[in-house]
Amino acid sequence: MFDLCVIGGGIYGCGVAQAAAANGLSVLLVEKEELASGTSSQSTKLIHGGLRYLEQGRLKLVYEALAEREILLRIAPGLVERVWVHIPVYASSRRSRAWVGAGLALYWLLSAGRSPMRGFAPERSPVPALRREGLRWVWAYTDASTDDARLVSAVAENARRFGCEIRTHCALERAEAHKGRWKIALGDGSCVEARVLVNAAGAWIPEVAWRIAPAPPSPPVRLVQGSHLWLERPMEAFVYLESLDGRVMFVRPWRGRTLVGTTETEFSG
Repeated sequence: MFDLCVIGGGIYGCGVAQAAAANGLSVLLVEKEELASGTSSQSTKLIHGGLRYLEQGRLKLVYEALAEREILLRIAPGLVERVWVHIPVYASSRRSRAWVGAGLALYWLLSAGRSPMRGFAPERSPVPALRREGLRWVWAYTDASTDDARLVSAVAENARRFGCEIRTHCALERAEAHKGRWKIALGDGSCVEARVLVNAAGAWIPEVAWRIAPAPPSPPVRLVQGSHLWLERPMEAFVYLESLDGRVMFVRPWRGRTLVGTTETEFSG
């Protein structure tokens, strides 16, 4: 009998398992593939406060994310590190130099001064690869970067140290509530019991929910597909760009190549 059974081995599932195990609960985590095999290894490799959310007025969200960023920088210095991010402002940009600067100043305030900013005239741009035609200014600020898959593995290993049992290549077949506990059939042929069941399957939450009886109440899940491009030519600096339609994207060096993204589109399937 486990206190908690977690379905899903991404950052959310591993984080829940670690926190529960650290607080003395007996925990089983099951993952149908490898740990971090889904979204948790396909990100832009950032630990950030969400600069773009400032335009939406979501100050509390940004404040909380920046606080969590600082915690990760403190407790996982080998996995999370500060990086300078550069924002070029062109004559054609929808966001002016003053507007971007004001946003970065607010970001700095919400981070309690831990996201310093700088400004550069075009002739002193620290990013030689930027197109110079129409370039009016280059802002720079600090955020944090991580190897997302390694971070998940580290959280999972910490959960193990606290006694969590982790089974990979082991899908949930069926879970049924019975007399205050869950009877859980797993893909490895075993059956276990748990007092609490957590569905942390990410984009596969609806699929997992179909295997749970009675069906748990849950809000509709909106699936968004984030796409990245890998370019063979390495970029020398981290750049935050504005696209022609006003959306923003990151262009960043990563392991000798350049990662571009992310674009977000609604997904069904």
